[in-house]
Amino acid sequence: MGFIMSAIAGLIHLDASTVDRDTLQRMQTLLTPYGRDAQHSWHLQNVGLTRTLLRTTPEDSLDQQPLWRGTEKLALVFDGRIDNRDELCEKLGIGTEQAALMADSELVYQACLRWETATPKHLLGDFAIACWQPQRQRLWLARDPLGMRPFTGTSGMIKSHLLRCLKRFSRYQGSLKRPAKSNCMTMFV
Repeated sequence: MGFIMSAIAGLIHLDASTVDRDTLQRMQTLLTPYGRDAQHSWHLQNVGLTRTLLRTTPEDSLDQQPLWRGTEKLALVFDGRIDNRDELCEKLGIGTEQAALMADSELVYQACLRWETATPKHLLGDFAIACWQPQRQRLWLARDPLGMRPFTGTSGMIKSHLLRCLKRFSRYQGSLKRPAKSNCMTMFV
């Protein structure tokens, strides 16, 4: 396994059953070695997202993931680095002073609000994104064209950077799939 700087994972029950907080916590604990600087989870009814962070850029000190603002009806976890921050801020109408107070994940969140599934086309860098839109009951996942931040998923709607994390949860062992690389891969659930 290659070096992983941070990790994201999530659990979504499409049958609308409530996400078990203990399961989400165990997932986060398994991912902690890959993100010792910060570990946070978020859940709402049938969805839970978790992120562990290893700070590698100055903007990482501002990171507050998973990102959720109920008024905007969007939940997001992001792992990666955005190399075109200035260009992205210009497209989004975000000034220099405001951008200096934003983590890459916040810029991606703002991009997801504007462009939804077209967001990856506007990003340069290595990244993986999981975006949940509860009103639509839609999850979409995206990664950079080179697939530097891989996804693994199952029919149980769990996604993670680490296959080890998935294998620990027997309910989801049945159908592990690894998506093929492509240009800014985006998957919908």
